Order: sequence, then C-alpha cells, then structure tokens
Amino acid sequence: MSKNSFNRRQTLKLGAGAAAFTATLGMPAILRAQDGPIKLGFLSGMTGLETILGETQLNCFKLAVDQINAENGIGGRQIEFIVEDDQTTTKGAIDKARKLISGDNVDAIMGLIASLTHVAARSVTTPAKKLLMYSTYYEGEVCERYFFSTGQIPNQQIVPSVGWLTENEGKSTYIVGSDYVWPRKSADAITAAMEAKGGKVLGAEFFPFGTQDFGPALDRIKDAKPDFVWMMCAGNDLVTFLKQYQSFGLPQQLFSQGLDDVFSRAEPSLTKGALSNQAYFMSIDTPQNKAFKEAYAAAHGDAAPINAIGEAAYNGVYLYKLAVEKAGTMVLKPSELCSMSCVELAKIIDEAGLPAGVFNLVTGYGPEAGAPLSEHPLVDKVAFTGSVATGSRVMQAAAAGIRTVALELGGKSPFIIFADSDIDKAVEWILFGIFWNKGEVCSATSRILVERSLYPALL
Repeated sequence: MSKNSFNRRQTLKLGAGAAAFTATLGMPAILRAQDGPIKLGFLSGMTGLETILGETQLNCFKLAVDQINAENGIGGRQIEFIVEDDQTTTKGAIDKARKLISGDNVDAIMGLIASLTHVAARSVTTPAKKLLMYSTYYEGEVCERYFFSTGQIPNQQIVPSVGWLTENEGKSTYIVGSDYVWPRKSADAITAAMEAKGGKVLGAEFFPFGTQDFGPALDRIKDAKPDFVWMMCAGNDLVTFLKQYQSFGLPQQLFSQGLDDVFSRAEPSLTKGALSNQAYFMSIDTPQNKAFKEAYAAAHGDAAPINAIGEAAYNGVYLYKLAVEKAGTMVLKPSELCSMSCVELAKIIDEAGLPAGVFNLVTGYGPEAGAPLSEHPLVDKVAFTGSVATGSRVMQAAAAGIRTVALELGGKSPFIIFADSDIDKAVEWILFGIFWNKGEVCSATSRILVERSLYPALL
C-alpha cells in the first residue's frame, strides 16, 4: 500500500490488522480533491415579484464571499459564484438549478426567496445530491439530507408572535396573503397557535401574484372586525396591499412577518406603526452588528438596507465554509481479530448513503497499514486502541507531523472470581468482556484469576 494514498478498493484486499486505528483526515474530499476554486451558485428572484428582496440577498451573499476570499478562502481555495435569476417562478427555479448543476458544475446552490422556488429547486438538487441552502424564513417541515435553511420557521417566528399579539392586541385575526405554499402553510400554523391561546382566525384569503385590487378583501375585513390583521403578501404585492390598507383607514393593528428594513426604508410612510417579527433588524445594538453594517455599507453604500433574508444568506456562506472545513473524513484500521466485521460495516455505510470517501477502511498489519496512517500528511488526528508498546510508536510517528493523538492502551486488569461468586453471572460477564466492542477496550477480559475451589466449575 502506498503511504500517500488510501484507496478503499485496494485496501479492502489487504490482510488482517494488528491493532485498531481511527485516523481523521481534517481536509474533506471537496478540499483535497482539487486545487481549483469552489464554485457556488446563487439563485434568487433578481427580476419580477421579489426583486426588492433579491438584490439585498445577493449583496449580503457577495459580502460574505468577498470576506472569506480575503482570508484565504475555504481551506485555501477561493470561492467563485454564478448568479442566476429564477424570476420567482417554478419553471425558472428548475431550469436555472439544472443549469447551475449540470452546466456550471457548482458545489452548492444558495439563495431563493419564495417557498415555491425552494420546492422547485429541491426537485433538482436532491436527486443530484447537491447542497441547497435556503436563507428565507419559511413554513418549515422540510428535513432532507441536502437541504439546509438559515431562516426562521413557524415555532421561531409565528408562535411567539401569536403569544404577544393575543396578550396585547386581542384574540381574533384575519389573514391575507399571496396564494402559494408559504402563506397557506403559515396560515395553518397561525390558526393552531391562535386556538392554543384561546383565539380565533375569522377569515383567510389568498391572492395570485400581481393582484392590484385588495378592496373586496379589505371590505370583508372591515365587516369581520378582527382585533388585528395578519398579512403575508409577497414582494411588490406587499407594497400594493399596504397602500390600499392605509387608504381604507382600517383601525386594526397590522402585523406581517414579511416586513423588514428593506420595505421600511423603501416605503416608510406605509410601514410606520406596523408590527413584525424577524430574526434580524438593522437596529440591533451589538458590536457584531455594527461591524456587519459597516462592512456592508463600505461594499454597497450607506443607503443600502439589510434584512433578515440577506443576513441569513450572509450567515449561510459562513456556515458552508465552516461545514466544509470541519467535515473531516476518517480511516479505520481494525484489529486482525475483527477485520471482516468491519468490512461488513463499510458495506452498510455505503448502503446507508454516506458520501464516498467519508468513511474508509484499511486492513493490514501494523507496519504496512498502521504506520502509514500515523505518518500520513493528511491525517490530523489518530485514535489508537491496543498495547502500550504500539501506542508509544503511534505517538512518536504522529508527533513528527504535530498531530492530535488519542490512546486507549491495555491495562488488562484481571477478572477475579471468588468462591462465593455467582458462577453463571461470572461467566456471562467474562464473555461480555471478551466480545464487547470486539475486545477493543482496555478492560477486555484477557486474564482470569479464580479461587482454586471454583476452578473446575468455571472450566
């Protein structure tokens, strides 16, 4: 076996091993595989309904990329990105996700605003086993291997809002929103939360994108007399609704989890007095937010607003960086007494869908398998279970590369059986000590001291 490579197909052909090694490769496959840049796709609504939000989201994404590249990139690799416009449509999200994956070969896709676009994009990214990082607050309930959200979900945004509103505004509300998955599923969460607080949703209406006349709905709200109005219109439709709500002069408090600094700066007279619950506001007074705003203003101008969607996109790039740099792979070299069981483990891990190269199995004797692991330049940490003598050699080899070493060395204290012992229990625990964890613990049964009178019965 070469000391400079670990090929699973080759190493499975090697003979039995002498001790148990676990080696952690600190640089994951995405960093070790090539020296070129890491390619990210940014997919969002750059035109159409969500333009007002897409621009800020992209600006925050760019800021994170620029900062990371200035600090030696991700594991020494620079980030390149390709921007695509989904136009806030299902077709646009599918077509552009396919282009980014099949045509541009990006490592991951980030961005997206409307839930209909993340649903559409996931139909492409999940089969392709490409990571999709979604930075918008959404309806929740998505738990998939290749999907991560950095935005709020209902138990973080809707439930606490309902708690405050029912205590301070009243027990009834009327819902108005755009007609797609986020408002509709959020309405279900609002209804459940209101009922849990003894409240009631008096009505819920959903309108197509681009609706210009909310007058009939506002008339019905006026007749229903709710304590507050909950609005979830998307993008530019939110501005249209705000203008008409104001012109109707309705007295009810208006709440929308979609209101943020982007809208309040664009339409300050329309958003004044309205309530919102967001994961981020520019008014947050912390040193970290001050530094964030200063860096953003330097890149995009003092007047450029930031919102929760943009801040979550910024955090998403750093989350990706951290995950890539921390997601090390591992190599296991088992004891010669249990090599085949570990071969079966490797097969099970493959069947479970763990990406190729994350778990690697090496079998062989110490000089041909264990020593190269201890010395290999890509190994950051070695864990060893075995004898003191071998553990000493492992530590010496690892020390040359300043690697972290964890040792579990055999003390081999004897198993002692006295004449008044329960012989059946003693035998049960002796066998457990031998076979537990395949014997790869320092307390594994290897010596037994028994009173002479009990010796025949034990045998």
